[in-house]
Amino acid sequence: MKLYTYFFAVFLGMIYMGTVYSKDFDPVVFAKEIGDLNDKQEFEKVILKLEHILNDKGATAYARYNAYLQKALTYKRLYNYTGALRNLDLAVAEPVPDSLREEVAFRVQIERLFVYFDLQEHKEFEAIFKSIDKNKLSLLPAETQSFFICTLGVLAMRNKDYAAADKELNRAIEIQKADNPKNLPSIYRIKVRLFQEMGNHDAALKAYEDGMSYANQYDMAIYKIIMDETITRYYEHIKDYENALYSQKRVSVARTNYNANNQVGKLNLIENSLLKEHKDLEIKSERYFKYYLISFTFVLLLLLLVLYLLYRVNRQKRILVEEDNERMRTTLQQIASESETLEKAKLELKDFSFTSRQQEIIDLVNQGKTNKEIGVILFISENTVKYHLKAIYEILGIDRRSALKTSFSSIPKVD
Repeated sequence: MKLYTYFFAVFLGMIYMGTVYSKDFDPVVFAKEIGDLNDKQEFEKVILKLEHILNDKGATAYARYNAYLQKALTYKRLYNYTGALRNLDLAVAEPVPDSLREEVAFRVQIERLFVYFDLQEHKEFEAIFKSIDKNKLSLLPAETQSFFICTLGVLAMRNKDYAAADKELNRAIEIQKADNPKNLPSIYRIKVRLFQEMGNHDAALKAYEDGMSYANQYDMAIYKIIMDETITRYYEHIKDYENALYSQKRVSVARTNYNANNQVGKLNLIENSLLKEHKDLEIKSERYFKYYLISFTFVLLLLLLVLYLLYRVNRQKRILVEEDNERMRTTLQQIASESETLEKAKLELKDFSFTSRQQEIIDLVNQGKTNKEIGVILFISENTVKYHLKAIYEILGIDRRSALKTSFSSIPKVD
């Protein structure tokens, strides 16, 4: 029976011959491939590529760990922090070899730190930060090291140690310049905030120009948005409302084009479809495998018949996969079309009467700001923000902020 099982395994290997993620897997090359696709906003291709690895029974645990890690980074890029944390948990749970365990655990620890930093979850952030062994930074890719150093700069800013903050940020910039300059805007936006707190107007504008220059050089849409959001807040801080309004208009247009929330919806749709497809294929494979074992026990001729049937079944599976992929592409196109139709059908907020404060809050909600962030920007408490939102909901006849973002178009800005 062992001989029969071995023969069957070899046969299946011939049928499923293709990409196998073995010991030759290169995480650096893989991360660059995924990063390039994300930079082009080809998120559907990213998920399909990652799911292919995760569903490949020939993939090593280290390859699967890297797939989950890149999936987490992709979701974080789209502000889906729940999805990012879930995939980090899956990444660290992979049974990688002992020689890689320290590297894997430390990288996941750092990425969790970044997520809680972005979410401003101070309690979770502090717990992880205190447990980090800075002597292990060499285990991280240069890009990740620079982001961690950048975090140190932000912490120094919070402590009003501006000299230390500037030093850490400059150190992070030098690493990025040598390793991957396309991500430099993420550091220059912090430099703008630093010089804002220091009251250095010229340096703040120079940091903005440097960050936007790299965003344009590498055509990074998300970084263009981030840099314009940063300079908008800076102009508001120095009460240069004319320039603030001008840059805010650029942000609104760019945010609409980027449409990160819609991308997240597409990725969830693809993942659910792939999960169902994978389960269906597993059920079919198990059924035919049992038939094979029973038949093979009685007669060799039935073995040949079963092998032939398995070949046909797998050919049909490939056809089904291609058809399912085509249906997914069609579904995505329909989603995009429906989204455009919905956008045209939105009510105009200008048809309602709002106070200037309510208009400001509506704009910030449509930018994806949380109540806490809105309070900081407008210099009011979070409870005051909630009070204004309740009044806005009553005027519009809605009960939640998602309805405000999906059913009503923004109030046009007036120069």
